[in-house]
Amino acid sequence: MRDVGVGKRDVPVLAQDAMLQGRLLQNNPREITQNDAQKLYEAAL
Repeated sequence: MRDVGVGKRDVPVLAQDAMLQGRLLQNNPREITQNDAQKLYEAAL
């Protein structure tokens, strides 16, 4: 993600936007919170 200019300051917005993907979230075998999504994005940096 860093290679395309995504930084730590972008993570909260990315996590918030990810939570709007209802179809994908409902098919996920585990429930995910916005905090979980944020941690995933931070780990990907």
